[in-house]
Amino acid sequence: MTRRLGGVWCLLVAAKALAAAPDSALADKLVHAKAEMRVLTDSVQSIERLRPLAEGRAVRASCVAEKLAEARAAVQIGSNDLAVVEAVAQEMTEHPAPPADAQAKRQAEDLAHALTRLEMLADRAREAIRGARVCVNDDDSAVTVTRVEVEIAPTTSSPDPTALPPAAPPDPTRPAKN
Repeated sequence: MTRRLGGVWCLLVAAKALAAAPDSALADKLVHAKAEMRVLTDSVQSIERLRPLAEGRAVRASCVAEKLAEARAAVQIGSNDLAVVEAVAQEMTEHPAPPADAQAKRQAEDLAHALTRLEMLADRAREAIRGARVCVNDDDSAVTVTRVEVEIAPTTSSPDPTALPPAAPPDPTRPAKN
């Protein structure tokens, strides 16, 4: 509980600082958001370039398709977050409010939240690229079929180990079957 309250307090301090930040800091945040969005779109393109390497192998192709779907979903979510960043940046530039104003705090919180989500999505997109590369690479660590050949010398006089044992004599205590 204390940790959560501390996190809220830090978020409020960050929101105040961001609301009071000059236009250059706001522009830097917008550039950072666009760079993260570029990572998301580049991840889709990178994974699409890996798809031909997985053709003809169902498991690998489905693995790459799964990573591509993750990357595409991240682009959709990220584009919404980028729109939030752009809208908040425009609003903060056109209508600056004092840092103590509730609207300024809310805008700073929205901006910080959208930027954090974009960073997490970009990290996840990088992981999707790595995962897609693993999908198409040959994995030599898997268990493979091993063939073992055994040769028995023909001079061995031991009995055939695959032969059936001799039949047992009939049991005198059991009645005979007709």
